[in-house]
Amino acid sequence: MSQNNRVALRVWGDFACFTRPEMKVERVSYPVMTPSAARGIFEAVFWEPEMYYLIDTIHDVKRGAWFSTRRNEVNSVVSMANIKQWMKSPEKSKPIQAGAGVDGMTQRNMLALRDVEYLITAEVRLTEIADRSSCNIAKYLDKSNAAPLLESVSTALT
Repeated sequence: MSQNNRVALRVWGDFACFTRPEMKVERVSYPVMTPSAARGIFEAVFWEPEMYYLIDTIHDVKRGAWFSTRRNEVNSVVSMANIKQWMKSPEKSKPIQAGAGVDGMTQRNMLALRDVEYLITAEVRLTEIADRSSCNIAKYLDKSNAAPLLESVSTALT
């Protein structure tokens, strides 16, 4: 891994849930941030189609404490017909209700992390669509550093 292509990002948050796919109904978090979540955070801060992030390390600066909570989820989805009706006459539309005793509502449990902090490092690489003659890594690193995004930036995980 080239040292001059590396970027680091410090992220923290009050709550974090890195959902395990094998838990179909209830949301259960992995104990640490996943590489795909780390890549998503980098891409949310700075992304261009000609580049991608290869996650190098995820340091667990502050290990989160487990907590459990319950939340209400709605089973229904708003249809396009209802949206169009609402746009024509908002006073005639009814909101989707969520709460105890409402049809179409389900209570779900979530096991997540509280008070987490991570230091993630990645290497910036060019994709296949990058024009090798005009694109180089320094071009993107200069853009990201000019906007002070990838040097000790805080990003909420929630």
